[in-house]
Amino acid sequence: MTALRMSSLVLVAVGLAACAPSTPDSYQSYMRSQMNGMNPVPQAYQQPAPQGFSTAGALEAINSAGGAAPLALPAGERPRGNAPNNIRAEMGEMVNVQGNVGISNENSFEAVTAERSIAEDAAVIAQNRARYVQVQPTAVPSRPNSGAPNIVAYALQQNHPRGQQMYGRSSIRFSDSAQQCAQYLSADLAQEAFLQGGGPQRDRYNLDPDGDGYACAWDPAPFRAAAG
Repeated sequence: MTALRMSSLVLVAVGLAACAPSTPDSYQSYMRSQMNGMNPVPQAYQQPAPQGFSTAGALEAINSAGGAAPLALPAGERPRGNAPNNIRAEMGEMVNVQGNVGISNENSFEAVTAERSIAEDAAVIAQNRARYVQVQPTAVPSRPNSGAPNIVAYALQQNHPRGQQMYGRSSIRFSDSAQQCAQYLSADLAQEAFLQGGGPQRDRYNLDPDGDGYACAWDPAPFRAAAG
């Protein structure tokens, strides 16, 4: 009974060994088995053989990706990469099929020609020249006499600097010179009031205590420099 059982186990083992695929003894054996079709590659992993490049195929792929109809190229021309489908190649330049979109009328010969001719342009230029008027320079109008002394003329008549006493002044003063000068918005207005009040010989408002003929902080030097 034991011998019969052992014989059955041996037969089962031999049958299973016959059904199992053979194991290659080396990498070369494995590659030979692949080439001989013993273990073919599943169809899902098979890749189609690459095909050669063609201009028509590349153009069709570009148009298909952009969702536009195939664009036929002129004879002897090639596709221009990823150019829009409404652009065609003509004499080596990219020309818009729909016209010169984006060019202003001033730069478009067709637009300018449609507006007016060369003769009409010449007539417009002549009309503009006829309207041109050249204004001749005239003399500067004289300044109206406001009654105030001319401090510019006074500055040009004087030659001495500030601080040099030219006129006598009384030592008795009934007002402060700094307070008197503070009443005027500018030194020019103080000088005008000084001259109008009898200056430079007289100093009725105590604006020229040092007797140089210049009231407060007024200085004739800028007027002299401008005249020179």
